[in-house]
Amino acid sequence: MTPTFTANPPAPLVAALLDAHGLPTEDLTADMLPDFVVAETAGTPCGVVGLQRAGDVALLRSLAVVHDARGLGLGAALVAEAEARAAAAGVTALYLMTTDAAAFFARLGYAPIAR
Repeated sequence: MTPTFTANPPAPLVAALLDAHGLPTEDLTADMLPDFVVAETAGTPCGVVGLQRAGDVALLRSLAVVHDARGLGLGAALVAEAEARAAAAGVTALYLMTTDAAAFFARLGYAPIAR
């Protein structure tokens, strides 16, 4: 599966993808959408990821992949896309918070740190 990525996706699409996975949407603003990317395969939205930037650091947030597309490498592709966009924007450190995907992110090279 080779996804296409769309930056600055429409808010209703991002909200629908996040809502379907129980991820928070109440703090999303229009100003944040340029740092979000939606992945599509065969014209169907199947994943989303975002960055929440603060100077030269960012929070990798809101990674979600539809159930039918899981296990195909789409999550890793979305993270790689977000990392590339972060680097291009001058982000020097990327953090994330997760309650149930620590093993996934560990496979991508992320490590736990104290808050």
